Amino acid sequence: MEKKPNTNKTSKNVTSSLSKQQQLIVRLGIAVVVVVLALILIIPRAQANIRSSQIDSLVDVEFSSKKVKFADTKTIDKEIEESKATTVLFTVPSGKTYEQLISLFKDEKAMQDYSRSITIYPIVYDAADLEKKYNVKKETITVIFFESGKEKNRFTVDESMDVKTAFIPKLNELPLAAVDPATQEQQNQAQEQASGETQDAAPQETTETVQNEEQIHQEKLQTIQ
Repeated sequence: MEKKPNTNKTSKNVTSSLSKQQQLIVRLGIAVVVVVLALILIIPRAQANIRSSQIDSLVDVEFSSKKVKFADTKTIDKEIEESKATTVLFTVPSGKTYEQLISLFKDEKAMQDYSRSITIYPIVYDAADLEKKYNVKKETITVIFFESGKEKNRFTVDESMDVKTAFIPKLNELPLAAVDPATQEQQNQAQEQASGETQDAAPQETTETVQNEEQIHQEKLQTIQ
């Protein structure tokens, strides 16, 4: 008498095999997700740290004055937004004018004439994004005064500027708010009017003085006669 195959046992084996394969697939899927998430989180931070280290090596300069410093590129944008008032110099860390500025910043005596502090923002990576955000050009050294994250004034530095004599005065003037053209015109008109009144008053005073002197002279003549 032939024995019938145990279909229940075979079915259990197949189910067990499928279950193990599913578990393996699920585990592999979880592992892949974990690796991808780790790469997404770690790689940008690693890149930022590498870039920061490379920038630090490019701007390895020490200043005796506490009024000047190089920006931490990882936090400078936030500092600009949150600071009540800050002056930032945007520049590629190379070139003749750049070296002249660094020499000036190293001159502690010259920096005594500067009344505020300044942060140097080196343009190395993501130059296009930085140019667009702050409306600067990497070919041009630009100094911007920010107030509560908003630009209030700026000037550029080129080879025609005498850095030793002209830079610090312009830097000190930078926080002064730009005067509205209409207000400036009114001020000019008021100054011209005041100047005209002064000029008109001067001849009148002179005439009165001459008349007084003439009257005294006539009185003296009458006394003599």
